Amino acid sequence: MSFIGILIIQFFALLIPGPDFFLVSRTGITGRVVDVCKVVAGICAGACIWMVLSILGLHILFQTYPLLNQLVMLGGGCYLMYLAYGIVKRSSQEIGSVVYKEKYYFFKGVMCNLSNPKAIIYFASIFSVLPLGQI
Repeated sequence: MSFIGILIIQFFALLIPGPDFFLVSRTGITGRVVDVCKVVAGICAGACIWMVLSILGLHILFQTYPLLNQLVMLGGGCYLMYLAYGIVKRSSQEIGSVVYKEKYYFFKGVMCNLSNPKAIIYFASIFSVLPLGQI
């Protein structure tokens, strides 16, 4: 797969907002700039974890053990439902009245990206088929 092909796929994948976008947006509305930076750093760390796993053979592992792929997707779906429940539960509160402890912002970013089905599919399909010399 060429660089242009990956660029086109990346462009269309970014057109559809996912859980990462909504977490950053919500944190930006309710939190401080430092908190948003922590969330974004967590999302970047999660993306790096997926990238390293993909390069090391995540695609082959998921093809060999489809149950593992389903478990990862199920766990991600459960975490996303937990995030959605938290948003709905706090939807009646005034914006800015919900403040998380500072140590959780980075962790929420990492967990949101690791449980993002779009990220799992993207990294497992794109980065896992690239030879190591092209990365």
